[in-house]
Amino acid sequence: MKAQYTVDGVLVRPFEPISTQFLSSRFYDGRTIVDALETPELAEQWFAVMTQELSRPPVAHVDAGALDALRGLRDGVATVYEHALGNNRDQIADSLNALVGSVEIAPAIPKRKSQALIDFAGRGNPLESFMAEVALSCAFTVSAPQVAQLEKCEGPNCVLYYTRMRDSQHWCSNTCGNRARVARHARK
Repeated sequence: MKAQYTVDGVLVRPFEPISTQFLSSRFYDGRTIVDALETPELAEQWFAVMTQELSRPPVAHVDAGALDALRGLRDGVATVYEHALGNNRDQIADSLNALVGSVEIAPAIPKRKSQALIDFAGRGNPLESFMAEVALSCAFTVSAPQVAQLEKCEGPNCVLYYTRMRDSQHWCSNTCGNRARVARHARK
């Protein structure tokens, strides 16, 4: 399985935590920044691909209010990650508290015959549960020891964060590594 790939214009990153996957709803495709939260329809497409490719619980409908909430959540996760990489503990705490406080977190495990599926918001609303799960994932990602593996891609124009799998890794993907090498060669 590839570390990242696209399906129907959606970037899929199966090895990343859900908070990092959600940040990947905005990515550089080699020509421009693609934003899956630009319209409700694109957001619904992003959720459909996540359901298909990564077995995420489905979120069928995204209205304008939900889209604003999703954008705010994504901005909040990006801010927490930025502060975590800057290693400013006060800013990390403030931004993480704001992020976690922006969603309702009340985990519930409904009884199912075939599987246990955690509803992170406890209300049976897939969108609210997703948002709570993203906030919890973000908190986990910026906590020790996981935060030591969190990196921002050094590829030209790339806006992605990734989990470093090896010490020599500087890019989120081979594609960004190739772009960086080409840019370095062009400067010579």
